[in-house]
Amino acid sequence: MAHSKENNERLTTIVCTLVAIAILAAGVTARQNDSSSSNEPEQWESDVRYQIKTVFRHDARKRDERLAEVEAVMAAWKESTQSDSDRELLIDWLSETAVRSIPGSINDLPSAPEFSGRESNNLAQSQSTVLPRQVLTPPLLIPKLLSGTAPLERQITPTPYDPFAEIEETPSEAPKKIAALEQPPSVIPTQQRAVNKRNATSATWPPAPLPGSSLVSFDTIDETSPAEQPIPVAEPPVAEPVTVNLTELAARVAGYHDVLDEIETSLLRADSANLTLVAEQANRLYAMTRDYRFLKLYYESLTEAEQRSILEPRPLSATLREVDRQLDRYEASLDSDFLGSIDGAQAEQIAELRELLSAINSRMDN
Repeated sequence: MAHSKENNERLTTIVCTLVAIAILAAGVTARQNDSSSSNEPEQWESDVRYQIKTVFRHDARKRDERLAEVEAVMAAWKESTQSDSDRELLIDWLSETAVRSIPGSINDLPSAPEFSGRESNNLAQSQSTVLPRQVLTPPLLIPKLLSGTAPLERQITPTPYDPFAEIEETPSEAPKKIAALEQPPSVIPTQQRAVNKRNATSATWPPAPLPGSSLVSFDTIDETSPAEQPIPVAEPPVAEPVTVNLTELAARVAGYHDVLDEIETSLLRADSANLTLVAEQANRLYAMTRDYRFLKLYYESLTEAEQRSILEPRPLSATLREVDRQLDRYEASLDSDFLGSIDGAQAEQIAELRELLSAINSRMDN
C-alpha cells in the first residue's frame, strides 16, 4: 500500500514538471513572436497614424492630408512585391514621417518611396515575346494606277461615236445660266442715316424701370442662368481630446539624460587628449540633437501639471562645451610637443570637428 502511494506521488511530480515546462515554452514563444512583430510595417503604420492624430488634432486639414499620404504609400506597398528592399524603404519612410510629424514641425512629409512592381518582370518577358504586329493598309488607300500590272476591275467597252452627229441636249444637261452680280445702288449718307433712324424707332425695347422700383424686373430675368446660392460654410470639426503617454515620455527623457552622462564621463575619465575619442563623442552628440528637439517639443505640449511630473529635457550646451574643451586640449598638446607637428590629415580632421560642433550649436538654436 505504501509502495503504490509513493508511485502516485512520483507520477504527480513528473506531470506537474511537464506542465510547468509546457507553460514556460509557450510564454517564451509568445514573447519571441511579440518581439518579432514589433518591427512589422503594420505596427509602424499604426504608430504613425496615432502620432498624426495626436499632434494635428487641432488642424483637421493637415491631419487628413497626412493620413491620406500614409494610406497611399501603404496601398502602393501592398501592390508591390513586398521584398526586403521594399520593406526597408517603407520602414524608413514611416520613421521619417514620424519625425516630421512631431508637435511644432512645419516640414512636409518625405516623398513617397518607389516600390518594385508586382508584374514588372512578367510584363518585360511578355513584351520580349510579342511579335511585331503587321500594319494592314486598306486597299482603297493604295492607288492602283501606280502599279503597272494591276488589272482593271471591269472591262470598258468602246462605244461608236460619230463626230459629225449633232449633240442632243437633254433638259437635265442644259447649261445653267450664271446670274450676273448686280452692284448695289449707291446710297447717300443722309438717306442712310434716316433709314437707320426709322429702323431704330421701329425696334421694340423693354420698358425702362420706374423711379423707386427695382432695377431688375422679374420678367427680364434669364431663367436659364442658375440663381446664386450662398456658399455653405463648413463648421470646423470638434477635436477629440487625446492624451500623451507620460510614462513613455518620462522613460525617453531618462534615456536621453543617460546618454549625455555617458558622453561627459568618457571625456572626463580620459588621461590624455585623444582625437579619436573626441570625434566619436562629437558624432554621438550630433545624433542626440534630434532626440533633444523631439523630446522638447513633446514636453512643451504638456500642461503645467503634467510638466511638473516629468523632468525637462536637459540642453546639450554643457556637454558640447566639454567636447570643445577636449578638442582644445588635444590641439594644445600638439603645439607644446616640439618633437611632433600637426600634419595635413590631423589639421583637416580638427577642422571637420570644429564644423561639426558649430552645426550642433546651430541645430540647438533652431
